[in-house]
Amino acid sequence: MYKLTSILCAFILTTWIGNLQAQQYQLASPDGANQINVYLDDQISYTVIHNGKLLLDKSPVSITVNGQKLGDNPRVKRTKTRQVNEVITPVVKEKFAQFPDQYNMLSLDFRGNYGLDFKAYNDGIAYRFRTAYKKDITVDAEEINYRFTADHKTTFPIADGFFTHYERGYTTQPMSKLGKAEMSCLPVMVHLDDGVKVVISEADLYDYPGYYLKNTAVKNGLNAVFPLYPKKYEQPNDRDVKVAEREAYLGITSGTRTFPWRFMVITDTDKELIENTMVLSCPRR
Repeated sequence: MYKLTSILCAFILTTWIGNLQAQQYQLASPDGANQINVYLDDQISYTVIHNGKLLLDKSPVSITVNGQKLGDNPRVKRTKTRQVNEVITPVVKEKFAQFPDQYNMLSLDFRGNYGLDFKAYNDGIAYRFRTAYKKDITVDAEEINYRFTADHKTTFPIADGFFTHYERGYTTQPMSKLGKAEMSCLPVMVHLDDGVKVVISEADLYDYPGYYLKNTAVKNGLNAVFPLYPKKYEQPNDRDVKVAEREAYLGITSGTRTFPWRFMVITDTDKELIENTMVLSCPRR
């Protein structure tokens, strides 16, 4: 019922919320296995469908810049779709000398100098924010949510703070069993039904903090936690430099830029996890 066999980017009037006109946009992967539904009402949210089955329920996203939450009451100025079928030859041949770069892309430009790009791959999905300000901006916060449809098990590298060498041990347990104070550096794996696995990570991380995931108050959900920008440092030994005090924002950066890709690898078999190349494909323009 849900499966799309080609790219679909359609406006659908769904309802009215006060004076707001709700919109929905749909994007499918080239093989139709993965579908992204983007919902615009009083906020921006999206769902993910894999092989006709709802994988990710409505998950809100936003980014707060200069004290303004980009994503509240979104107004679309223009949309653009793109179909890509190319070959990537990596400089460092990590897994393959060459591999296909195949996806469908939806770009939404909103009033307020920002936009969102979505990519639907045969083996996953991705999205990122864009801004178009003339001057540097202060990024106060970014909202990243993953609201799954059940209390799935997660393989979760527990971190006890933002100071980490990314060498943590992994624990596998249902989301509901994760402690409210526990958080994880990336990647995080979610075990779905019928052997389907989702790996959450990010790509194209530049001049911006990496995020961590933790159990959220919303049922069956994970949400992002960001380290705030360092204000003061301390060096307790000859190898470590730690943050002693932080600012009240994530960072100050160029006003016209793309932000990191937030991507999900979606696989039906374990061997597809090893073969996945989205971390290299996502950053390509």
